[in-house]
Amino acid sequence: MKIVLVGAGKVGTTIIRFLVEEGHDITIIDNNLKVVNETINNYDVNGVVGNGASRAIQIEAQVDKADVLIATTANDEQNILCCLVGKTLGVPSAIARVRTPDYSEQIDFMSKEFGIDLILNPELEAAYEISKILRFPSATTIETFSKDRIEIVEMKVSSDSVLVDKDLATLRQELKTKFLICAVERNQDVIIPTGNFVVKAEDKLYVIAGKAEIVQFFKKIGIYKARSKNIMIIGGSKISYYLTKQLLEAKAEVKIIEVDEMRAHDLSAAFPDATIIVGNGSNQTLLFEEGIQKMDAVVTLTGLDEENIVISLLSKKLNVPKVITKINHFAYPEILESIGLETIISPKSFTAYNILRYVRSLANTNNKVENLYKFVNDKVEAVEFHIEKESKYTNVKLKNLKLKENTIIACIKRNEQIIIPTGEDYIQAGDNVIVICAGRIIKHFEEIFG
Repeated sequence: MKIVLVGAGKVGTTIIRFLVEEGHDITIIDNNLKVVNETINNYDVNGVVGNGASRAIQIEAQVDKADVLIATTANDEQNILCCLVGKTLGVPSAIARVRTPDYSEQIDFMSKEFGIDLILNPELEAAYEISKILRFPSATTIETFSKDRIEIVEMKVSSDSVLVDKDLATLRQELKTKFLICAVERNQDVIIPTGNFVVKAEDKLYVIAGKAEIVQFFKKIGIYKARSKNIMIIGGSKISYYLTKQLLEAKAEVKIIEVDEMRAHDLSAAFPDATIIVGNGSNQTLLFEEGIQKMDAVVTLTGLDEENIVISLLSKKLNVPKVITKINHFAYPEILESIGLETIISPKSFTAYNILRYVRSLANTNNKVENLYKFVNDKVEAVEFHIEKESKYTNVKLKNLKLKENTIIACIKRNEQIIIPTGEDYIQAGDNVIVICAGRIIKHFEEIFG
């Protein structure tokens, strides 16, 4: 596909990296000559310097010949205007990044009245992800499918875990729960396991199951934790705003520490039921005074990665049960994991995954891509396909279908039924099918078969 992207900042470059990997023809527009030149050199894309909302600049970038226009500048109004201009030039699909809370409450209106096909809010998406983890703090990360009916949760195996030195087939029998360990990271290697795979201490497991079965799995292996009720948020960012709103609706106790007095005042006015403290979140004396050591969870959401990391390390040292760290620029999450920071949130990644899902859906005429996540440092994909119609792969027992290496059909949703499949199961038209694949990109459902 020919795709034009306006705004090559940290969100834009993450999107560019994924789209280039998938072989799309990319042109970027940015008003910073240095940024354009660096992006061209790093990703082998075309570039135009100028205002992406200018009709002349969009014509120079050949928006009128593009399949998709993506606007990801730091300015919501400019992103909306870029899409409106692109639509007048005839671009079939327009995507806008919109972050302001007032606009986010009008997404349906803007989509309908302005003709913007997809409106994304990285901060709102990040808040949803954090909320999911705080509701189920036993997991390191949680990815959801089929409208939150199915989850993939990440967990690390401790040396005293009941899972250690047992093969997966035995675990399925002993735990009497419908689940599947669909991927394993061991010593930075990725494994798509079979039934005879033996779990070892320090393995990082990715477990897929229905929502209720995930809870049962964690209870049966003895590491279930109740939802976090007392939560400290460091930094009064846009993510903090969205997260606080969600947590208060869930009847949690929320305390925010924000260094900017004006921003703290705004948050206090918006959330009278939350406790807002004006102060530097990296001040240890202040953190102790505000009871950090008594919290169920600490979420670091300042604008500085370094500050988030330091405060998170202090929280871990104080044995806060759940610590969540927001990272924008840090490129080596395995280093953070090695120092004990396991739950890392990257808002730009959520936006990139949603755009990838949308772009792949445009290219799939038979089986729509409903959801897409990358994990294990983007080495593994989980893709949810909706099977539109019968084919040579439907109504055939899975044991009789040859899948490509490092590929599994991990879950099938059929009407209200969630199936963790065995070789005796099969796919029907109308099913949603979740596929896990390591080492390759799955653009079309048919590509998983050998």
